[in-house]
Amino acid sequence: MRFILCITLVLKLSVLLFALPSTQTQKDIQLFFNKTPIELDTPALIREDTYMIPIKDILSSLKGSLSYSRRLNAYIVSITDQYEFVIVPNAKDFLFNGQSRSFKNAPVEYQHTLYVPIKAFLSLLNYTLSQKGNEISIVKSSHFKAHIRKPSSKPQNQPSTHFVIHDIHQSIKNGRQTVLIKSSGTLSPAIWSAQNPPRLIIDFKGSICKLNPIYWSSSSVYGKIRTSQLSHTPLFTRLVFDLHEDTLFSKNLSQNGREFEISFPLTTATPPATPKSSSKAIHLLKGKTIYLDPGHGGYDPGAIGYRGEKEKEHTLDISQRLEALLKSGGARVIMARKNDSNPTLGTRTREANNTKSDLLISIHINSFNKTYAKGIETYYYKKSDKILANHLHKELVNALKLRNNGLKKETMYILHHSNMPSALIEPCFMTNPHESWLINQPSFRQKIANATYKGILNYYKENG
Repeated sequence: MRFILCITLVLKLSVLLFALPSTQTQKDIQLFFNKTPIELDTPALIREDTYMIPIKDILSSLKGSLSYSRRLNAYIVSITDQYEFVIVPNAKDFLFNGQSRSFKNAPVEYQHTLYVPIKAFLSLLNYTLSQKGNEISIVKSSHFKAHIRKPSSKPQNQPSTHFVIHDIHQSIKNGRQTVLIKSSGTLSPAIWSAQNPPRLIIDFKGSICKLNPIYWSSSSVYGKIRTSQLSHTPLFTRLVFDLHEDTLFSKNLSQNGREFEISFPLTTATPPATPKSSSKAIHLLKGKTIYLDPGHGGYDPGAIGYRGEKEKEHTLDISQRLEALLKSGGARVIMARKNDSNPTLGTRTREANNTKSDLLISIHINSFNKTYAKGIETYYYKKSDKILANHLHKELVNALKLRNNGLKKETMYILHHSNMPSALIEPCFMTNPHESWLINQPSFRQKIANATYKGILNYYKENG
């Protein structure tokens, strides 16, 4: 059915600072949307007979949003969670729902505002422009071909009026992470990718979503699968894979069309070798007492990670791995806790002081209320702490290959009240999707223990 959405915008064309064609003319132009006038905050312009409109001023009418990615140096335009544009100013090529497209006239940026060729832009959203005098209306196109992939025209592959997607099964088969999607009707998936962060998106037309909202994964490919009833009219189910990074995939539809399988190659890594204690290491550590403090415990879980994991479990695991290394190197090791208990900070510090421990290492995993936070941080307080912290931090950065957030001086209780050189390590952010996946891998926790052990050895090489 054809209907007209009218946008009302008074656009006063003005001469901009960059050079425009000599054929440019200035005049008042009105755009209509539901016959409601909307004034532009910034002027429009004509370039090469093409209307360029400031995108931010019409997004509210299109139920869209605009953001800027510094990593991509591009604008991200999202429309009703169904369409996404990735646009680089002054470049004709852009991404639309993960597919490469081109404008005839490149979008431009002026005074921190993105201008797009409005006719070409709207045509991708099922609209056309119609003009009468100084009035321009946006018209819903009756001949629009949906950018979501249509099902096959073969009768046996056509979906029924509606069907239910009811199950997702994750597994590893033949070295690949496999996801099987089950339904009561014929599936016709439309697949596309998006960036910042990397995602793989699958839409199923004509389907009712009866899935859990989130399916977590410890896979090296993605952290979780999000599901939703994207639309009721028409019916659409959407699956979003939150990828750790861009990846290849393969897909297969069952013969009856009711099961769809998508699989990804697994990222494999050689587990880090556990350092063997040499006679030199035994010489460095002999007679030394090292106090290890696994952060949190008991009723205090510490931070809750991106996948729902608890900090207290990882800190104890890493401490136990480090304990084994230090003992094999000849050191005496005292653990603040050996199980899921929670000694007070005062108890931990007094025990380290009363046992005349030579070093104190407190082990934590970082967190933040935003998922973009990432990297390695190491804390110290006293002057004697800084040398130890520096050796630990250097080895963690070398081994883990994560962002180096540097050494930080903080008045933390256990650092402030301990008598011996002390340091607190935060090797990664468990609230970051990728680093949460890493800390859930035993091989990565072993890397942390290995690097901390090497840092302690280097400290004693320098300080005896």
